[in-house]
Amino acid sequence: MSPIATHLVALLVGVFIGASGQYFADRFTDQRRAQEEKRKSSQRFAEVEALVPALIAEMRQDVLADTTGTRREFFPYNIGVIFSPGPDKFFYEPQKHPDIASQLVVLENNGYVIQVTEALYRMTEEFVTLLKS
Repeated sequence: MSPIATHLVALLVGVFIGASGQYFADRFTDQRRAQEEKRKSSQRFAEVEALVPALIAEMRQDVLADTTGTRREFFPYNIGVIFSPGPDKFFYEPQKHPDIASQLVVLENNGYVIQVTEALYRMTEEFVTLLKS
C-alpha cells in the first residue's frame, strides 16, 4: 500500500474514532442530565408532599381511581356553595383541607397545578405522573 493511501486510511480511522467518541460522550452526558433532572423532580415533589400531605394523598387516590385516566380538572369546593362538579372533575373539601387556598398556591408555585378560573384548577401532566408513581 502506498504511503498516501496509508495516511488516508489513518486519517479516516482517526476521524471516525473522534466522531464516535464525541457521539458517545454526548449520549452519556444527556443520560446523566436526564437522571439528575428526574432526581431533582422527585426531591422537589417530596418536599411539596411534606407541606401538603393530606391534599396530595387525596389527589393521588382520585387520579389512581380515575378509570379514564384523563381527568385533570378540579374544584376546591367551598362550604355553602351549591354546584355540581360533573363526572369529569374532582373536588376537594375545605373541611378535609382547612388551608386549601394556601396549599393550592404551593402546588401552583411549583408548577403542579394551573388556575384556569377563580374556582377551577387543572393538574399538569408532570404532576399526574408523579401522583401515579
